[in-house]
Amino acid sequence: MVLDESRYSLPNYEGAKYVMSPPLRTKVDQMTLKEALVNGTFQTIGSDHCSFNFEGQKLKSRHDFTRIPGGIPGAEERGIVAYDVLVNQCNMSAVDFMKLVSENPAKLYGMYPKKGGTLAVGSDGGDITIVDKSVEHVLSKESAHTKADYIPYEGYP
Repeated sequence: MVLDESRYSLPNYEGAKYVMSPPLRTKVDQMTLKEALVNGTFQTIGSDHCSFNFEGQKLKSRHDFTRIPGGIPGAEERGIVAYDVLVNQCNMSAVDFMKLVSENPAKLYGMYPKKGGTLAVGSDGGDITIVDKSVEHVLSKESAHTKADYIPYEGYP
């Protein structure tokens, strides 16, 4: 939704940071994806999270791109970025967003209503999210909790 195929052209082999499945697409593809998420075509989202280091792991494939380990770090930032894109920029309701990222996956895996954001006796409150829209934060490796040596959303928003 945010990263596009232009990342593959970064200098100094930094495009290897963004090798994942499915691969990054065009900005037009991003618009189509956002529309499909907002109109309910898709019921959940995910990522190819795997926090390989650039220096120690992805860079080893410098002479054979077929050896680039797939996946990117960013599990910590994914929700923040998705919320900003879908709710703040694309006008998805916060309720529909929480269904997309919490309730629907819990239902898909047979974990609902124990998991998935339901506030009821017997349900797990671990899926509650509080959003303070007055807080401004720029994503950076320095503020992230990952052990990877980069985050793909550096400088976002």
